[in-house]
This record gives sequence, structure tokens and C-alpha cells, in this order.
Amino acid sequence: MYKLHNREFLIVGDGDTLDIGGKTLKFIETPYLHTAETMITYCIDDKILFPCDIFSTHVANYEYFNDMAKEDINADYIGYYKLIMHPHRRYVQNMIEKIRNLDIKMIAPSHGFIIRDKVQSFIDIYDDMSKNIEIDKKALVLYSTMTGRTKKIATIIKEEFENQNIHSEIMDVNKIPKEEVMKAIDEADVIFFGSSTKYADIIGNMEEILKSLSDLNLGNKIGAAFGSYGWSGEAIEVVQDYLKRTDIKVLSTSDVIKSTGMIDIEFPIRIKFSPSINNIKSIESAVIYTADLLLSII
Repeated sequence: MYKLHNREFLIVGDGDTLDIGGKTLKFIETPYLHTAETMITYCIDDKILFPCDIFSTHVANYEYFNDMAKEDINADYIGYYKLIMHPHRRYVQNMIEKIRNLDIKMIAPSHGFIIRDKVQSFIDIYDDMSKNIEIDKKALVLYSTMTGRTKKIATIIKEEFENQNIHSEIMDVNKIPKEEVMKAIDEADVIFFGSSTKYADIIGNMEEILKSLSDLNLGNKIGAAFGSYGWSGEAIEVVQDYLKRTDIKVLSTSDVIKSTGMIDIEFPIRIKFSPSINNIKSIESAVIYTADLLLSII
């Protein structure tokens, strides 16, 4: 937009510092609080934390500092946390660990009160409210594969759900009785359906499973399609079409863009041949998005 593409930039990363002339800034990456690229800044000399939207309040007035507030700000502070940060709470503990050893005398968030009184007590609120949160959601990954490549994708999806502290189960629909698969679908909160492509169509028992989804109430569940292919990968789109005929919330690239503006997450997940390193990162990002969506509706 501003034709800056050919300019030279100093790119800072997690833990880097920068002397701007009498003041030294330390940069700390705190992803998903509450966007993927969030980075906060600590002024070492003045001991001020500039935390972007973290530690904010939904307040706009002329009493800029919390010790000047005309009433207790805790209720608004906690309300903001619950509304904006709590859906991403598993990242809050990562942030707390990164700032734990900083000597913070003031917190200046992007909006709301600047906190300069009882600073640690406000950090403690985030720490306490993000701890020991039980996640009772379940993810199910179903797949039908020819050469094992779709199984690799399914395994990556399962492992990333586990990394997000969401219990997950993986099933080869060609090796497990249909009744057991349908029972697992009924008990899951999010289901990924995957198939390889053979002659432009789904393989194995996956289509029979998809046809039976109409017998279930899926209105409170999330569904997604995935798979590997060698040529054009029609099976993945066929799976997506079956899901759209049900009342499950079907993940799509269009909805991701319209709801978040993120353009690097694609649904359905289509991988040509075996997943590469870049493919794996893309799959993990898709699962993280799904996990955030799942937890936001708890």
C-alpha cells in the first residue's frame, strides 16, 4: 500500500532489544493474544510494559491511570479478559512465563487504563484465571487412505489437537466397524473427514459414513474435510459437499477470511502427494484456528 517493499527494515524477533537513543526496548512475541502476530514491548530503562491489547480495559475517559479511576476497575478489567483473552487462554500462560522475571512498574496497554498502582495484582488476575482450565472438548480424525499419505495428514491433525490440549482420536474407517465410527462422531465436538482421491472420487468406506451423517444431530459440532491427491483431488471436494448437506458447521476458507481476515489458513485441507514441511505448518495452523474456534464457543 505504501510502496515500502523495497525498503530496508530491521526485523526484530522474540527477545531482541533495540537502543533507540537513551531508551532500550525489549521485544517479546505473544502470539494469539489476541492475534497471531501479537508482539509486546518492554522499556528496560523505565520498566514500562507496552502489551498491545493484553491487560486492557474497555474504558475511554480522562482518568488515564488506574489509581485515578473514580471507581474500582477490576470488574471491567476482568470482563475484558473474559471477552477477549479467555478464548485464547492457553497462550496466556506462555505470556505470563515470558514476563515473569521482568521488573514492571507500569503497564500501558493499547486502550483502557494505564496501570501504575498494584501492577502485579493485575498480572496475577490473568495468571489465576488462565490456570487449571479443563477442556472437555473432543476432536475426531477420520480417514480413508490408499498409500498412507492421507493417514500422515490425519496423524499431524491429531497430534496438533493434542498439542492444543484437546483430546483427540484417530480412526481408519476401513478398519473400524461403522457403528463404532458413528458413535465416535456423535460423541466428538469437531470431526475431520479425510480421503485420498481415486478416479475423481472418495475411496473405501468414507462415503458410506458421510451418507449416514443425516441420521445424526450435528448442529453443535464443527466439521472439516482433508486429504491427499496425485492429480486434481476431487475426493476432498466431494467430502466437503457431503458435509455441507448436514447441519454441521463446515470450515471453509471463505468463512475464515470473512471472520478473521486471515488468508494463510485453507479449508478444506488439500495436500498434493505427501505433506512437506510447509504443508505441515499449514495443517498445524488450520488445527490451531479450529481449536481457537472450538474453545471460543465453550
